[in-house]
Amino acid sequence: MKCTNQRYPSKSGFKSEFPILCGCPLLHRTLTIAAFVFCFNAASAQGINQFWTDYSADYPFANKYLAEIEASYQTLTSDKDKWRSYSITPDFEVNITPHLDLMGQTLLSYTDQTATYSSFEVRPIFIAKYYFTPGKRIDPRLSIKYEHRMFHELDIDNWLISNRVRLHGEVIVPINRESIFTDKLWYGMVEGEWFWLLDKNVKERFVNITFVRFGVGYRLSYNLRFEAFYLIQTTHNQLDGTDAMEGIVRIRIKHFLRKLGP
Repeated sequence: MKCTNQRYPSKSGFKSEFPILCGCPLLHRTLTIAAFVFCFNAASAQGINQFWTDYSADYPFANKYLAEIEASYQTLTSDKDKWRSYSITPDFEVNITPHLDLMGQTLLSYTDQTATYSSFEVRPIFIAKYYFTPGKRIDPRLSIKYEHRMFHELDIDNWLISNRVRLHGEVIVPINRESIFTDKLWYGMVEGEWFWLLDKNVKERFVNITFVRFGVGYRLSYNLRFEAFYLIQTTHNQLDGTDAMEGIVRIRIKHFLRKLGP
């Protein structure tokens, strides 16, 4: 039986369960300003230690499959030390039910951990994502991820293997429209993620422990969306054994190459 993808319902088929939020422009503006103030205060308190940028090209087909490739660049904002990372991540997703997606990814990344130490990583990732309220105005989601990390220390030609599980929660809320599936849409995002190590860490400078991020996005059209996030993440440095908390600005462009049919 064909599983109809519920991620992209038509505007006419959407019924809001939150008429007060949908019909009050003043409340929209108040919530938007409050979100920006909160992010600004968080950035002012924590600072901006890293800058990330991503571009993804997505190709949905057969009304239940999605092929994606994402290119990313990450770097420190300080000139005092060197750290930068380049990665490409091909991804394939299957919509199993309106509530469940299954995904497979393979991250390929090169990272200058320090001025004298670099690494290359191959990381297969398997993901199950659950949508609590598909097609509704407020869209909470929960993902569980398993990662098998094959980490190559380039300077000494040594491979390290590590496995971990990640639990990721997110909520997406439209700001100026009734639905997250309409064009010329501003939307807000709140996300959090926890990392559980199953064996041993690889020798990298920023080993993720937890992060939270707040963001705003703009859907210009079905094909093009722009997103900006502020992240606060806690990490462990496997090179010197210290823990740290970083503030990160992330800019993301999502480009859908093909529009789903009815």
